[in-house]
Amino acid sequence: MNESVRLVNKGDTPFTGKYNNQEYPVPVKGECVVPWDAACLWLGDPRAADVGQNRARIGEYERLCVKFGVYEKADEFDSMRPQLEVFRFNGQRVTMLAEDPFGPPVDVFGSDDPAFNDPTVQISKLTDMVNELQAQMAKAKGGKVDDGFEISEGSDEPSIPEDDAGGVKIGAPTGVPSFSQLS
Repeated sequence: MNESVRLVNKGDTPFTGKYNNQEYPVPVKGECVVPWDAACLWLGDPRAADVGQNRARIGEYERLCVKFGVYEKADEFDSMRPQLEVFRFNGQRVTMLAEDPFGPPVDVFGSDDPAFNDPTVQISKLTDMVNELQAQMAKAKGGKVDDGFEISEGSDEPSIPEDDAGGVKIGAPTGVPSFSQLS
C-alpha cells in the first residue's frame, strides 16, 4: 500500500520507529507522516481478521506483545505500547490493532457510508475532482484549458467527445482512425 498516514504522539515519551532503513521520530505531543505499512508494523494492521483456523488478528497481537515486551501480563499491553494515534489525510482516525486487539477488523480504506460504493456518488465525486483540476490548470495557464473533456456543473455524467463516426475521441492523435472506423 502506497498511502501515507499521520501519526500523532499522545503519550509522554517520544517514539522513534524504523522502517525500510529510515527512522521516523514522533516527539511528545508531535506528529510525523509515515508510510501506511510502517504504521502497521509498529501498531498492528487493523484489517487483520481471525477467520476459521487463520488467526491473523491474534497473531498480530502476539507479535506486538513481544515487540513491546509484554510476555506474561496481558493487562500491561496498553501501558507498554506507544500512545500513538493514526490519521488518514482526509482526517479519518484509524483505530489500529494495538488499540483494539480483540475487536473486529477495520475497513480502513473503505467507508461506513452506504453511499460509498454507489457508482453515481463516485462519478459525482470524480466529476468534482476533474472540475477542480481543470480550474487549477486554467489558472496556472492563465486561461481556459481545452482538454476535450466537458463536465458541466451539477451533472453526474461527463460529456465525452465523439468523432464523426460516433467513436470516442480522447487522446487520439490527429489522423489516427477511431475504433468505429477500423471495424
